[in-house]
Amino acid sequence: MQFALFIVAVIVAAILTYLYGTSKKRSEEFRYIVERCSEHVRGHVSQVQPTGHDRFRTIFTVTDGTETFEIPYFRDSAANAFVRDREYDLYIDREILNVAMTAEDRASVGKADSRKLLLIVAFCFIAFFGLFILQFYRPEIVGNAMVMVMGLVFFLVADFASKGDVRNMEKTTYVTEAVIVDYHITTDDDGTSYFPIYRYTYGDQEYEAESDVSQMNRSEYQINQEVQIRLDPDNPQNSVIIALEKRGFKIMKLFKIIGIGLILLSIAMMAGIFD
Repeated sequence: MQFALFIVAVIVAAILTYLYGTSKKRSEEFRYIVERCSEHVRGHVSQVQPTGHDRFRTIFTVTDGTETFEIPYFRDSAANAFVRDREYDLYIDREILNVAMTAEDRASVGKADSRKLLLIVAFCFIAFFGLFILQFYRPEIVGNAMVMVMGLVFFLVADFASKGDVRNMEKTTYVTEAVIVDYHITTDDDGTSYFPIYRYTYGDQEYEAESDVSQMNRSEYQINQEVQIRLDPDNPQNSVIIALEKRGFKIMKLFKIIGIGLILLSIAMMAGIFD
């Protein structure tokens, strides 16, 4: 019986991992399309071509200056998604993907992140409420369930946080030097943290920024010490200290590993391996 439960748990975990990975891949692909479609134009629907299974491919006609061209919507959609001959605000990419999307599509990226965060918070609330109820009916399995829930929380939170860091890394492509000018010092129950404040020049303008990741101790970075940073050419105020950014990635990776380890431990406990 215990071995059968172990097999079921492994299969469920594998299915959930596959679904999560597929969803993550689609989200990353969509975000890439959004980043590519940056040219703003006006266009109207000129064709709606059936592709099968009640799905249709929409073609927009766009006039850009003296040039008129056709460009497809970035994905198939329902027949009533667009109205023929109506004008729409579009964002297009003609260099690589040759596709168009609407302003609403671009805005949905931020909404998707908000939904993911809300789902994580909801999962944590439901999971811990379930553990509270479980201790009254099946107290013998509360320990195993707690380990599983903690593993999932570690993994989901670390994965959500690391996605934002990866997206920021893709934007901050210009490497230059900065100088440490001060620290932002915070103190809590875990001790004192030092967040370096650094100054740098891009173009003809000087900028000052604070690191999101704290240094290990006060002596790691000294005032007037030069450090290597990356910044966003389109928004020079957005910058990161490269060494501290790498540390942040390692911390998130460690949290993911801890999460996976706790999940595997809970499965092993349910299988009675440690009995």
